[in-house]
Amino acid sequence: MQEVIRMKPLVPYAPPLRVDVGREKAIKYVRGLIWAYFVLLIFEGSLRKWVLPQYSDILLVVRDPVVLAIYAFAIRGRVFPNNGYVVSLGIMGVLSWLVSLVVLQPYLSLQPLILVTGFGFRSNFLHLPLIFIIGKVLDHDDLLKLGKWILIGSI
Repeated sequence: MQEVIRMKPLVPYAPPLRVDVGREKAIKYVRGLIWAYFVLLIFEGSLRKWVLPQYSDILLVVRDPVVLAIYAFAIRGRVFPNNGYVVSLGIMGVLSWLVSLVVLQPYLSLQPLILVTGFGFRSNFLHLPLIFIIGKVLDHDDLLKLGKWILIGSI
């Protein structure tokens, strides 16, 4: 007598769903840094003019490290934009910087030349990709809160 061996039906193996904690944490940091950026954007002028005028040079670039941290966490959280606008912005930024280096080279020595053109690059191109990150990270409730605080601050 032969025994009938009952086998389980074959189902394809599906690994357990894994929540990417690092990505969610990075997006949470980006959201918090965006709020810090808006607070600095709103209050930076009054800080430079009335509260801490002796530190106005430092406060002029206080948002730059926040933006760079937003970009770093956005890359880690895979929300940094990779669209045609950002790519063309990067190409225009690099070309503009190279042209300004060539044009200003007869008038400035090397160190002031790099500082002046770097400040111009920062002013014109550094903060522009942030709008795409804001669109991906902030939700409807965040925008309502932001609008509420801007309205309260405008009074």
